[in-house]
Amino acid sequence: MRRTFDDFFNDPCYRKPAIDVYNKSDEYVLHADVPGIQKSDVNVELVGDNNLVIEGEFKPYKGFDRNKLLVNERDCGKFRREIFLSCDLQVDKMSAVIENGILEVRLPKAQRTSSTGRKIEIN
Repeated sequence: MRRTFDDFFNDPCYRKPAIDVYNKSDEYVLHADVPGIQKSDVNVELVGDNNLVIEGEFKPYKGFDRNKLLVNERDCGKFRREIFLSCDLQVDKMSAVIENGILEVRLPKAQRTSSTGRKIEIN
């Protein structure tokens, strides 16, 4: 049982990117580790008024063969992160960029905003 539990959580296809979320006075700033990911492989979306959803996939490199691995520490597989933010946001001013393997999402705070969902384009 312990081995099955360890295998599940150590399997690279079940890992999620590490994130940091900063609560600044005028905005939230999220940084996520996404090494090797292209912007076409990531979707960043605000669902409802306050739920940030990041989905994507770490794709295996060409020639990847799990049966011949001796050590595997590189991520592969789909991931999904959801982060609830505790205040309203300026939906029209949100932005995202991937640079040097880091996804940065900027979410300016607002007094009152309502949204049904908005995809955030990654620059």
